[in-house]
Amino acid sequence: MSNIILPSSPQERAATLKALKEISNSKTRIAAEQDHIKTIVDDISTTIDVPKKYINKIAAIYHKQNLNDVSAEMEDIEALYNTVVGGESE
Repeated sequence: MSNIILPSSPQERAATLKALKEISNSKTRIAAEQDHIKTIVDDISTTIDVPKKYINKIAAIYHKQNLNDVSAEMEDIEALYNTVVGGESE
């Protein structure tokens, strides 16, 4: 036997089952929304001829409203890369 404590009362089992059903329903809605987002990205990517990866990136930035943070992080990454790799000749 494992180290978990199994729900023993009918009320605990019923509450656990209810929670599992709610979680499952939520995951179903999430999957449907992800499919919807994919369709939107596919459509606009085709319409304006911009790669999907860029549509997804700008959508994430738009959703989080964090363009300044992303830009600053990219500057840091670029500076780090140039410091480490910049003068390297292969």
